[in-house]
Amino acid sequence: MKSTRLILICLTLFGSLSTAGAAVRLPHVFGDGMVLQREKPVPVWGWAAPGEKVIVRFAAQQQSATAAADGAWMVRLKPLKADDKPQQLTIAGANTIVFKNVLVGDVWLCSGDFGAYWEVFAALDAANEIASADYPSMRLLKVTAKTSNAPLQDIQGSWMTCSPKTVNGFSALAYFFGRTLHRELKVPIGLIDCSYRYSYTRSWMAPEGFQLIPELKEPRVRMDSWDSTTATGQQSFDAVIAQVEKWLPQAQQALRDEKPMPPQPLLPAPLTARDDNYNSIGELSVAYFGMIRPLIPFAMRGVIWSQGENGTEANDRQHYMRGLSEGWRKAWGQGDFPFYFELLPQIGAPGTAPCSGDSWVALREGQIKSLSIPNSGMAVTFDVSDYMADTRNRQDAGFRLALWALAKEHHKDIEYSGPLYRSHRVEGDSVIVSFGHSGGLMIGEKTGLAPVREMKTGTLKHFAIAGADKQWQWAEARIVGDTVVVRSDKVPAPIAVRYAWCSNPQGANLYNRAGLPAAPFRTDDW
Repeated sequence: MKSTRLILICLTLFGSLSTAGAAVRLPHVFGDGMVLQREKPVPVWGWAAPGEKVIVRFAAQQQSATAAADGAWMVRLKPLKADDKPQQLTIAGANTIVFKNVLVGDVWLCSGDFGAYWEVFAALDAANEIASADYPSMRLLKVTAKTSNAPLQDIQGSWMTCSPKTVNGFSALAYFFGRTLHRELKVPIGLIDCSYRYSYTRSWMAPEGFQLIPELKEPRVRMDSWDSTTATGQQSFDAVIAQVEKWLPQAQQALRDEKPMPPQPLLPAPLTARDDNYNSIGELSVAYFGMIRPLIPFAMRGVIWSQGENGTEANDRQHYMRGLSEGWRKAWGQGDFPFYFELLPQIGAPGTAPCSGDSWVALREGQIKSLSIPNSGMAVTFDVSDYMADTRNRQDAGFRLALWALAKEHHKDIEYSGPLYRSHRVEGDSVIVSFGHSGGLMIGEKTGLAPVREMKTGTLKHFAIAGADKQWQWAEARIVGDTVVVRSDKVPAPIAVRYAWCSNPQGANLYNRAGLPAAPFRTDDW
């Protein structure tokens, strides 16, 4: 115990000495070629010698701060106007740092696992997309994948100007999302690719997120068990100490008898974060500590998110999504910024039985319920994106997420969502379903990257209906105004309807006239 304390004291002293002699420095989220967020206060922060005065200059503004005892300092620039003219951000203390070619526009964070990670070079028509990716006012920051058991101060990565030479390995979802905004808004766009393939929702959550959501009791208790300052942690550590007291004489006796040592009781702790260990990257908050926390409180417009099946049970998906978004928002301190997400795409063979209702469908349903989160939005992509494909249509996914931003953040008079189930009523042998965001319902056909085409003589597919026996039957469905009327000769007294209720609802073809697909839904709770 004494030796452990001595090591900690030495580390503390060494840290203090190294800080005292440190030059002014900033985290790597700042750099040449970056974009600063417009129309919001802009935090600029870093480290210097304790008590050192730091002056920050940008766009005719000058702010100053004094480094605290731990060397940390921060200023907040007043809200800036969009500007695609390159400027310099200067930070001066004992030394001077000058970041060049800095623009002012909108900054978006793209995070999650494969849906967010999938690179431009693996998207459909990648060669042409890469060749045409010449957007000097779009800037890209790819955060190196890194997990940690404790909050890191900095990331690895640097800003790049969007070009055919830089876009290749960048998140395709982020790029196509940002490209749409850049074309429509004519302002600089900064994109931060903060994704990690195979990662878990729980690993991206801030510890605050588990505290904020009552339904997340199990992970909250587990995290508390690692902290000896909590009541749960005290109980956990007391239990281990008692085990150690029993183990110690057994270990001493084994040593004297030259026998194998009995297993040593371990203190309550998370799995050690290792980026070469698939299990450890799913530990609570490790991606947050390693990749998100070092970015906070960099000013940004909002978040787009794409996450697969990892890290939550189906019934808990909406609770984890709430914990994720609310935890990030609390940590950032920038209010309820937009949180737009992609619905799980198709997977597996096309569904042939009505309403398979498997776990993938349940995960989708949890995501759809997440639309109750304030300032959230959802892009439906099962008609264009296959979870297992070698190349993927990320263009439509990025475009559909961008529609939410254009409509909600920038007040463009456009349709931004596909039809969402609103209500239903039974009339005789039929169920009449009403939708929000109907915008003129139509039967659509989507092929590759081409726009959705209306099929005037087509048939609606993937509607199923059931009666009191709860046996699902494929149903006839037809559009009547802004409703869909569903019936089946096999179900004379229907009570419930489902649509696209399988892992791969290939052929599901209900759209609105904006070319946006209807989200899966069910009217029952069986």
